[in-house]
Amino acid sequence: MKRPDLLLVAPPTRAYSNNFSFALLFLAAYIEKLGYCVEIIDLRPDYRKGHTLRDLEALCVQMIAEKHPRYLGFTCLTADFNCIERMASQVRMQGYRGTMIVGGHHPTFCPQDFLDGKNIFDYVVLGEGEQTLAELMEVLGRGGSVGQVSGIAYLDHGRLVTTSPRALAEDIDIFPSPAYHLIDMEPYLRPTTGMIRHILVVGLPIMTTRGCPYQCTYCGNPSLWASHAHRIVLRTRSVGLVLDEIEFLKHAYRIDAFCIADDAFTLNEERVRSFCQGLMDRRLGLIWACQTHVNLFTDRMAAIMREAGCIQVEFGVESGSDRVLKVMKKGTTTQKIREAFVVSRKHHLRTLANVMINTPTETEDDLKATIRFAKEIQPTVYSYAITTPLVGTEDYRHYVNPPLTPAEYEIYLDSSIYRKVMDRRFRLASHTLDLSAIYARLKRRRMDPRFYFDAVSYFLFHLSFYLRSFYRTGYRQAFLRRYLGFNRIVRWVNSRWLDQGHRLKKERN
Repeated sequence: MKRPDLLLVAPPTRAYSNNFSFALLFLAAYIEKLGYCVEIIDLRPDYRKGHTLRDLEALCVQMIAEKHPRYLGFTCLTADFNCIERMASQVRMQGYRGTMIVGGHHPTFCPQDFLDGKNIFDYVVLGEGEQTLAELMEVLGRGGSVGQVSGIAYLDHGRLVTTSPRALAEDIDIFPSPAYHLIDMEPYLRPTTGMIRHILVVGLPIMTTRGCPYQCTYCGNPSLWASHAHRIVLRTRSVGLVLDEIEFLKHAYRIDAFCIADDAFTLNEERVRSFCQGLMDRRLGLIWACQTHVNLFTDRMAAIMREAGCIQVEFGVESGSDRVLKVMKKGTTTQKIREAFVVSRKHHLRTLANVMINTPTETEDDLKATIRFAKEIQPTVYSYAITTPLVGTEDYRHYVNPPLTPAEYEIYLDSSIYRKVMDRRFRLASHTLDLSAIYARLKRRRMDPRFYFDAVSYFLFHLSFYLRSFYRTGYRQAFLRRYLGFNRIVRWVNSRWLDQGHRLKKERN
């Protein structure tokens, strides 16, 4: 077996997530395009076997030792830090002498956490990684001076050195589509109701842009992009390349749906129209969802998006108080939010409202206004969360004092992190109300029978779509057998629904 030039590792802390790491897939695709041999370790265990995090770490270390790559790369969020450090230490203890590199949000914000004199990590990649990693590998390969590589940090005789910031790539079409072929896609192709909220589909997320023009205080992206040399932040992939990728996913993995994971997909109306028209011209028969900012959503956009198969739009509502929205630097008003939800209802688009409590300086009146407002805008689905200051955000810098120590970073792994205030330093609100009790009461709104009827009604409305979908395959049968256990249902589906689906398709054509 050929020794990989570069081995990229997705942290085992994400092993049970339904989302793959776009950062690793884009990195791998770009480095592979340059002629290197690249592999990815992306553990996705069977959830029924009860693997502990330490079990997965040990398995990951074993796989790294077997492959013994020339360059070993980790991606890391703050929640991953302790896991990554333990694995890297074990890899070194087992005799690995290759170059160990780490990148991602947390290394960009806190390179000193990785370059602390323990001689574990060699280099930290700051910010967007493709070009930086490629140049670093090329320089190391020919024995050049790494000090000339922009956008990295390293130790030089015990002194932390940060090189000049790297300019962002203005044309992101130079980066190939994600290297889906380097990971096992089967775990991501299981039927889920989490992508298009509570509509059962087999789908995948896609990225069509990079960056965001907004400076929200609870988001780490402003700090991530600020690590680069200039402020050209939002960049778009060409519509043709994005459509090619979606068509590839449709034929290669037989997806039913996709979700656009951009922070601000609808920033440019002409681009949205071109994308939607391209989808309709290719007749892929997919339904989809996206997330965007309320300021960037218009009536004309909503109309063509609905025509092109979009059935859901997710908005960051955050608060019903204009004062709090201003404090959060959200860049919008409650009136703008109302207008976005009115437009969505007009065009029969499902909506998800992300709502936050424990916002900075929140008073009792602000909280009451938020609860009233969330009810007023009538979203299809509510998503409530207790605001948690993340490392690298403005909220963290202003309120978490003293900062968390590296040993405390695992607090972000706790599944309750957005349901209760996990640390006294995470209390951002000015009032003294019991936020956990308020969250629990608000969460029960999801039990409204209309919420479930919506999913059933969409299933019936899109029945012919489902009948043509991935569920016709053996995977659908396996799903019914495994999770429902009814072989009679499987036989009935095969004999009745498929015949009906062919009939409906003929009638439609």
